[in-house]
Amino acid sequence: MGYDLERFVGGAIERELLCQICAAVLEDPLETPCEHFFCMACMHRWLAVNEICPIDRQPLLAADLKRPSRLLRNLLAQLDIKCDFAENGCNHIVKLENLESHRTGCAKNPDAVIRCDQGCSLQINRSDQSRPCVHHFQDKINSQDMKIQELSNALIDQRAANGVLNDEVEELNEFVFQLEQDIERLTGTPTSKVRFLLNVNVAIVWKTFENMKTDRSNGILENDDRTNQAVAQLAHCLEPSHPSFGLCVLNIGRRGRSGSLIGIGLEEGSEFDSGFAYLNDGKIFLDGKILHIGEAWEEGDYICCDIKFPVNADTIRYISFFRNSKEVFTISSERVHALLPTVWLGPS
Repeated sequence: MGYDLERFVGGAIERELLCQICAAVLEDPLETPCEHFFCMACMHRWLAVNEICPIDRQPLLAADLKRPSRLLRNLLAQLDIKCDFAENGCNHIVKLENLESHRTGCAKNPDAVIRCDQGCSLQINRSDQSRPCVHHFQDKINSQDMKIQELSNALIDQRAANGVLNDEVEELNEFVFQLEQDIERLTGTPTSKVRFLLNVNVAIVWKTFENMKTDRSNGILENDDRTNQAVAQLAHCLEPSHPSFGLCVLNIGRRGRSGSLIGIGLEEGSEFDSGFAYLNDGKIFLDGKILHIGEAWEEGDYICCDIKFPVNADTIRYISFFRNSKEVFTISSERVHALLPTVWLGPS
């Protein structure tokens, strides 16, 4: 709806400045291709049920509308209009282009935001100035509760959207995996198996568990079945004479998302929700809780776990992970009681 004609001073308003639907002065004007002018709100309501111009009945869509010429906009901007709150006692007359800024700061605007001077100093609507401060606090709490609820609803919606995206990503990953299997069958060449070169003292005997293909003479570990995890563990715990073990990343798998790790403190055959583990995505866990998020492994990286054993009566072990000879994270904890090194190879 446009501005009421009775609010304007300074003489008659030219017909070109009137909406041809509501007959009031144009508010947010729009122009049709046939050069008729209407308020934005009036025109949108009209087009919701009609697809013709209200004046000459020519076909008309919302996409056909445009802002009017600068000349018409300037003529509207220079009209003199009474304040929205004239009935509340405001006697100001302002240019139409300044009406919005005057409305915001008008002393007679009951919805203008002011600071309470009765003690609470909260920002309140002017119309609430006469209410006790306890009501101001209650309004503030209610407002915050509404914002929290809105954020909560937005979070729920976002999680739902993320769930859909995750499902789509899984479907795409499965599609790519099937394509890679087809390529392997046709060419006989593996496309992206996970391969590590294990670097331990030859005197240390290590054993393998299910789904692990190994080349013991060269120390190469490879995921034999690319759809499942594979596990390799040393046959006994690390000790002062052999305080570290490491591996070189030969192939991290499809797009580096293999879920592979090296760890210490895992019981034989256990999941990595216990012990100290360093994943190929850069996360470091202790007993299933994230301690550190770093850079993901890349092919060619050297990943190492090193233990500084107790000296004299000291019972604290210092356990560190290294990437390319740079320390990534160190803990001093007696919680890591089993020092059995483990290598997991995730699905390719």
